[in-house]
Amino acid sequence: MTKTATARHCLALPTWRDVTAQRQSEKEKIIKEWSERILGTPIPLIPHLTVTNVVEWPYKSGQLNARQIEITDSEPSQLLKMLASGTWTAQEVLLAFIGRCIIAHHLTNPLTDPMFDQGFRRAVELDDYHRRTGKTVGPFHGLPISLKDVFNIQGIPTTLGFVARANAHPLHSDELVNRLSAAGAIFYCKTNIPQSLMSGECHNFLFGRTATPYNTTLSAGGSSGGEGSLIALGGSPLGIGSDIAGSIRTPANFNGIYGLCPTSGRFPLHDAEQSNAGYLINGVAGPLSKSIDGLEVYARTLLSLKPWGWDSACERLPWDEQVYQETLLIGLSGKQQLCIGFVANDGITTPHPPIQRGMRETRAALEKAGVQVVDVQLFDGTEGMWEMMTRIFNADGGTAFREEIAKSGEPISQEIELANPQDAMSARQLLNHGKKILKIRQHILSRWQRTSSLTATGRPVDVFILPSGCHVAPPHGTMKYWLYEAISNILDWTCATIPVGHVDLLKDPKPSNGGDFKPLSSFDHDNWNLLFRISDHDHQEASMNGIATRKYEWSNKSLSMTLTMATNIVVISDAGTLAPEIKDEIGAYSDIVGSRSDVNAPIVAGIWDLFDRKTPTELYTAEWDEMKYVVKGTGVITDTVTNQSYDLKPGSLLWIPKGSRASFTKSKGFSTIYVEQRHGEGNFKTGSEAKASCDLRSKLATLIDNFVAGNPSSLATHKGAQETLAGENTGSISRGDPFALCMEGGQGPYLYSVDKREYLDFVSDYSAAFYGHSNHTISEAIRSALSTGFSLGSATHKECHLGELIKRRLPSMERVRFCNSGTEANTYALATAVEFTGRTKILAFDNGHHGVTLNFGSGDNKLNVSRSFILGTYNQIEANQKHISSDLAAIIVEPMLSAGGQIPATREFLSFLRKTADVTGAVLIFDEAMTSHLHINGIQGFHKIMPDMTTLGKHIGGGLPFGAFGGRSDIMAAHEQIAQKLGHSGTFNNNVLTVSAALAAADLVTEDVVYRVNKLGDTIRDRISKICAKHHFSDLKITGFGSIIGLQFLRVDRDLLMGLLFYHMVQHGIWIGRRGFLFLNMCHTEDHVERFLTAFQKFIEELK
Repeated sequence: MTKTATARHCLALPTWRDVTAQRQSEKEKIIKEWSERILGTPIPLIPHLTVTNVVEWPYKSGQLNARQIEITDSEPSQLLKMLASGTWTAQEVLLAFIGRCIIAHHLTNPLTDPMFDQGFRRAVELDDYHRRTGKTVGPFHGLPISLKDVFNIQGIPTTLGFVARANAHPLHSDELVNRLSAAGAIFYCKTNIPQSLMSGECHNFLFGRTATPYNTTLSAGGSSGGEGSLIALGGSPLGIGSDIAGSIRTPANFNGIYGLCPTSGRFPLHDAEQSNAGYLINGVAGPLSKSIDGLEVYARTLLSLKPWGWDSACERLPWDEQVYQETLLIGLSGKQQLCIGFVANDGITTPHPPIQRGMRETRAALEKAGVQVVDVQLFDGTEGMWEMMTRIFNADGGTAFREEIAKSGEPISQEIELANPQDAMSARQLLNHGKKILKIRQHILSRWQRTSSLTATGRPVDVFILPSGCHVAPPHGTMKYWLYEAISNILDWTCATIPVGHVDLLKDPKPSNGGDFKPLSSFDHDNWNLLFRISDHDHQEASMNGIATRKYEWSNKSLSMTLTMATNIVVISDAGTLAPEIKDEIGAYSDIVGSRSDVNAPIVAGIWDLFDRKTPTELYTAEWDEMKYVVKGTGVITDTVTNQSYDLKPGSLLWIPKGSRASFTKSKGFSTIYVEQRHGEGNFKTGSEAKASCDLRSKLATLIDNFVAGNPSSLATHKGAQETLAGENTGSISRGDPFALCMEGGQGPYLYSVDKREYLDFVSDYSAAFYGHSNHTISEAIRSALSTGFSLGSATHKECHLGELIKRRLPSMERVRFCNSGTEANTYALATAVEFTGRTKILAFDNGHHGVTLNFGSGDNKLNVSRSFILGTYNQIEANQKHISSDLAAIIVEPMLSAGGQIPATREFLSFLRKTADVTGAVLIFDEAMTSHLHINGIQGFHKIMPDMTTLGKHIGGGLPFGAFGGRSDIMAAHEQIAQKLGHSGTFNNNVLTVSAALAAADLVTEDVVYRVNKLGDTIRDRISKICAKHHFSDLKITGFGSIIGLQFLRVDRDLLMGLLFYHMVQHGIWIGRRGFLFLNMCHTEDHVERFLTAFQKFIEELK
């Protein structure tokens, strides 16, 4: 090789394919890392390539847990509410959407830039601010928002679908991005667009093609196609797109979501990138979402930021709540009639049959709801809008496009119809087209004004509805006509796309080729031929457009709300004549629901009834498609849209479509079996099972009524507490519905209420009262301490003695320190482990409860301490292998889950944790606050597995507040005075009363005592199992170890059953935990256990 050749080789620039490969590799690396973090695998599970309808895959695949599904199915307003209240953290919400976003990306390819790292950093900042102040940073606090790849974010390339811009990193973010970020929005991904943006489909050579999840062989639309596809799959709650010729509405149409295209100057856009800025037709930015709620949240909140103050193109037109409410009243209250203009076509093309049917059904629903709908021929095909629009968009003859692709050498996408250079317009020609646009706008405005002669109100129609396009999503590469989508841009009117149904081959049969169809134009002829390529695609989404005059976004909200509420309830008075088997098998309902519902989702069954009432209920809005079969009692329901009332009786079948609004005005003994079609978990029960349970709620109501009537003093105490105590008492676990039973004393195994009732106590203050109530030995020790002084403020010999006793019982605690609760003990133990190892990462386990500030159950605990926690899976060895790393500071575990259901750890699991700690150098902490009385040496003694540290609480203090933490001497050395690494002070750490009680209690706990009480617990578990087996009741899970018992019902109505069990036991003078927990104490005898089992057997007999 010559020197010249070598030089040429070294200077060779990467080809467009090289650039594309590099950019794709960088993107996929980020996605794999976050997929591993959230989904537990670098590449999520996806269906076989032959499966083209993947819209339900995020539910079916099982890769997202119930919490993540709940979050990602929530509307933006609900997300903001949960984030503001602290119920959900910004991190939790973002991780859920990132997980679903990753799944979506592997299904339809919507992403260009996964900005997950910077999004998560922002979430951490927001959570920290909320935790410190209790406030949000702004109205968008913590809401994940996806962005179309036209908006600039500093350091993230904005490509417009061009390879040459793959590494063009903006120096500054758009002002819109900055303002929304300051208001709390989290931008976590950018989404795909067509090459140059100027296409109704979503394909470029840098990121590839995006498809609709309803059929991956079909187009996602453009140019905001990535947004449309991602949102349809639930990967984003709210996206921001841009629109100059349907770029928001086309993807909304093809993906079955909502999109809003505002008039120019309404929402800010000015510094976003556009491939051809400065058109006579202005580009705008607008929201896309799975619900109308998302559009409203964006509009209302964005305008609250006063964009006219930072975008010179925005008009000073704030959100007017009064106008908004008045507009809603027109649509919903009937005080003023809503008038809608029905536009069948654009005068050039005839919409395909599915769209025509959707329009007809929408009209019928509106008219049934009392809305006046009038036919309006707004366009006749002579306006010349299509020709004018395409000439304006190609004003430069394609020069800018050719210059851009020449930079990289990339080819032209087949979806791009590139103008010829000779078709470039002169300045005069462009000016003339500007005049044409103004003339068309005035012409159409005059037609709108003339509609006043058609309406009952005498005013022009409030809003027009017209097809969202001439077809539903077409095969890739076949979209050629988009005037329906561009009409609002040409007129500069506001327009919203609203889903109205889906393709149904039974209702939308393929017409005979040719037939009686007479095309309106050559475009119409081509569009009709396209029908024969797409009409085989069942269940595609179909939409319509609502269009209103300039700056009138409120009308589209009114229209959408009206459409939502226009679906009426249906009552079949004698369901038996419709389906005789319906009375025996609830599964028979599925056919009925499936045939009536447009929702492709699982079907859930259960029991629903209504307490007796003579006055109307609050307004009831159906969240899902529901069907209720009346099996008992009578009721009256009123449809609030039509004001029609229906009498309900046994045999009536009540069909309630999603969005219906109704009120139950009367009911007596009313009970139903229901099915509803929704996203969620649940299984069918047979009709006989359901009918056997249909009176459970009324039985529970009777028990509660008896409870209220029999405990007037507790009720009075409750009412007084409401005036003074936050939450009605100072311990959340003591709360109860309708009120907590108020106790005034206890003796041995019995409690006594303020209502002078005696209860056999099987709660034992959750093991703190393991010695029974008012134990004589402990009471005497406390009295003795009272006589000698109990707040000494210095060291005492008693604390040293107690430390020696604890060390003898639990040898793992070579050095020990005292505190005032198990929560404190665990908090201090973790701090000690972090100090000892010099690391920060802590492995805890799902459903673990180590105190109120270390709670890892379902939901976000706003009180949790701020530590770097990793949540593992309890009792699972294989699933936790991925968490093993050399940077672990501590592993904290309950040897038996307490609040998580009294589930004992297996010996194999605890051994695995011991070995993991040995390998990684992490500190293994056993939280034995709840379990140390189950064996004389704690659960660790039973399993013969020694932790590095142990924490104690509950019974150790003899019934008084107490906690302790301790461990190996080298670990606890951080607390030695000479080290002074950790300060641990507390006024009551060694208080004389508690230490005295603990010393007395320690002498009471012997091996014989522990064995006897544990045996009683084993007896209860064994006998409950036999009682359930005898009565063929298999819906109860019995858990626990020794003297701790957990009862968990497995049925859908488990909360109802637990309520019945609790109040049944109260009626029999037995006190158990409201969540089904039993804690035996030293005072319990076989007779006490027999009394409980007799009451339990009666409960099962009555239940069956």
